[in-house]
Amino acid sequence: MADPVPDTISPPRPDAVLPRLVALALKAVAAQSDAFLARLAGVLAHTASAGKDADQARHAAHAGEVLGARGKLFQQRMLQALERGLASAMRAILDPGLSRLRRDALDLSASTFEAMQDKVLLENLADAIDKRHAASLDGLTLRLGQVLRTDELGSAQNPFRAAVFLEAVADAWTDVDPDPAGRRIMLRHLRPEVFLQLDPLLQALCQLMPLPLAPAQEESSPPARKAAEPPARRRGDSVIGKLQQWLSPRVPSHSRSSASTYHPALRAYLTDLQRRYVPAAMPDAEVLRRVLREAPAGLFSQQDHNAVELLAATFELIFREAPLPGDIKRELGRLQIPALKASLADKDFFFTPEHPARRFIEAVAQAGRACDPRQGREDPLFKKLQHAIDRLLRDFDDQLELFDRGVARLNAFYVHEEAESGGKVALAIEAALRQEQEAEALVHAEETVIARIETGDVANFIETFLQAQWIPVLAAATRAGRPAQALATMEALIDSVKPKSSPEERRQVLSGIPGLLAELNAALDALPWAGPERESFFAALAERHAAVVRTPLETMPRQQLEIALNLAQKASEHRLTRRSLEQEKSVDEFVHSVNALAPGSRVDFKRGNGSALRCRVAWISPGRTRFVFHARQLHQVFTLASDTMSQVLRNGQVALVSSDDIMARALAGALADMNEE
Repeated sequence: MADPVPDTISPPRPDAVLPRLVALALKAVAAQSDAFLARLAGVLAHTASAGKDADQARHAAHAGEVLGARGKLFQQRMLQALERGLASAMRAILDPGLSRLRRDALDLSASTFEAMQDKVLLENLADAIDKRHAASLDGLTLRLGQVLRTDELGSAQNPFRAAVFLEAVADAWTDVDPDPAGRRIMLRHLRPEVFLQLDPLLQALCQLMPLPLAPAQEESSPPARKAAEPPARRRGDSVIGKLQQWLSPRVPSHSRSSASTYHPALRAYLTDLQRRYVPAAMPDAEVLRRVLREAPAGLFSQQDHNAVELLAATFELIFREAPLPGDIKRELGRLQIPALKASLADKDFFFTPEHPARRFIEAVAQAGRACDPRQGREDPLFKKLQHAIDRLLRDFDDQLELFDRGVARLNAFYVHEEAESGGKVALAIEAALRQEQEAEALVHAEETVIARIETGDVANFIETFLQAQWIPVLAAATRAGRPAQALATMEALIDSVKPKSSPEERRQVLSGIPGLLAELNAALDALPWAGPERESFFAALAERHAAVVRTPLETMPRQQLEIALNLAQKASEHRLTRRSLEQEKSVDEFVHSVNALAPGSRVDFKRGNGSALRCRVAWISPGRTRFVFHARQLHQVFTLASDTMSQVLRNGQVALVSSDDIMARALAGALADMNEE
């Protein structure tokens, strides 16, 4: 008698899974391309306004203009180039001989010094991005190796490595702007935090390819590879292993597949039940267990029986624990029979969040989170999701594309609703970018002034003046691209009040005072600083200048020793003050919560009357210092700084709305409960 087949699902065929991976990657990049372009535009604008290098600022301004004028075309060309690049990379791993030939060939493509510079720049950028996402990239490489049945695939051959995405961006830019200087300045700004966010994309690709976890395979897995998997990933693979054991049929391995066919009579029975189903006032999963009890005998295999039990337990957890309004849970309850039919027809339902039915369930949950609690069932969005479910219950037999159409209808509703806000979001983004650039210039100016003061050789009244008045002057000069003059004036002011040990030095001070005073007054005239305080400062400055030129030269050695001692003491005091301030700026849980926000996240703002205003994060600035929110029910758009957002969270004026994948969380909980039993 043959040994029983291990409870596992064999890796899918390459021709079945690889096209799905490419399609998912293209879809993910398309979804985040607007945010990517906004981040890139922001850093280019900052470089253009900083003015540290005139040529660099000019090229950055040109690149920003190209992005503004031809951004949509650039996005299209980027996706086209990425599709070609992924196809080429896929061919390389499917034909190892071709891959080795390319690796061994001498690369003569960079025929000029500039081209070689660009090539090295792309390689360095790709290396930095891959290191940032190393855990996810390694996990995907391991899964691709399983699919291709090879142990020789490394991250450098992974079709979804950063180099493939970077080359697509570089090629697309060349299509829309032939100027090599603009292309180079654009590439230099593609830091990991600016570039496409590849980590969630890589994780989604991993979820399409669950690792087989049969005991024999676990033992044969290379220890180093297993150690490279992060704890969260190992927990995810543990869930996948439990799913495989729970749902795998004991049939010969050559006939195993994630897709399955279930009895036609069972399909007809479920379709009839689906169209007659009337949801209970309080949703529960009893309808699924009733199917097991009341369906005609002989229709369920053991695998199907397990799938129904697992789905029932999953919906029970959603109804009991998911942080969703009761009306939304009731609508989700109407999806139990369609979800059962989808899971019986295709076991991928349990393994991947990208399954069409899973995506529709999650879209309904997300819509529920976006609904206005005050309007309840009268909210147009609630009516839209209700209508989408009605159509699914009426039309769904086994056509999974109907779930995709439901998701598309909900997404189209969001697009239409935001369009009704006119250009408010675009105007808010433009203003937020400008605010961030101004804030960055102010921070840079403050750091420059503080660093100069911390040397200890700045007179006390000059210290006070620089911190109160010269920081905004330097910030304005930085934004205008002319910081050199403001820095030179600051140094001249500091030096003008230092003791002078020779007649020549004193003559230089006297000759430079008129010009210094003119520069100071010209800069200060742009500030709202006038009246007695300004007059008092210039009077003190005049007294110090007089003292500098009148101090007897014979007293200078003793005075210089005192100055040296004072310098050391002041520098030490400044360092202690800086250290104390840094310790006070501790990062608490609320700062971490703000850092975790992403475009699409939802939050509830507490209003004066005690009600909540639900808003969506429409955009986050490149430096994550500004958040643009859209309140869909009021068609309002507003912006908050990150420190303000942290403070209102700390004060309880804002609550974060959970964005967890309700199906994934409930599925993991249901499996854990079943194992305990």
